Amino acid sequence: MSDSTPGQPPVPQSAPATSGWAAPSARPFAPPAGYSMPPGYSAPAQQRGAGAPPAQKRSAALGVVPLLLSLFAAIVVPVALGLAAFEIGQGALTQNVLTSAQFSPATLTPVREWVLFAEIAFWVGTVCGTWALIQGIVAIVRRRGRGAGIAAVVLASAGPLIALVVIPSALAVGATMNASGSL
Repeated sequence: MSDSTPGQPPVPQSAPATSGWAAPSARPFAPPAGYSMPPGYSAPAQQRGAGAPPAQKRSAALGVVPLLLSLFAAIVVPVALGLAAFEIGQGALTQNVLTSAQFSPATLTPVREWVLFAEIAFWVGTVCGTWALIQGIVAIVRRRGRGAGIAAVVLASAGPLIALVVIPSALAVGATMNASGSL
């Protein structure tokens, strides 16, 4: 079946090629007799037995950026909106206005700067939160900064809920302090 000499492993014989294709041999081809490797040459990594080349470390910035944006949108913006709501409640609204069915926008005239500040903070928070949500999903899908991307999606989703609690509470506290004359 195979030619072998004592002390050497048997050399497999290849099957006759009937279909034009021959099975690869188990051993790589040896260089011809008298051939030597050029100076400074080393065999490729797969032939050295090192396995697959090391994978490149992927940047986690794709997940960190939306995490920072979501922290801004879920913490800083609701605090700014709460401050504005407190000042609006304290400067313009009274307990009667909060419980009455009629409301006039003219009531907000004394605190129009705070109303503008609240509107700008709301839209900045909306843009940052939406950006963080989308980029966080992309980071999760691409597996680049996946943990930070998950945290960003959770925080960006919780931001509006946090604002929905902070704004009416601060508005009511400001209006109550104005009505009671504490400040």
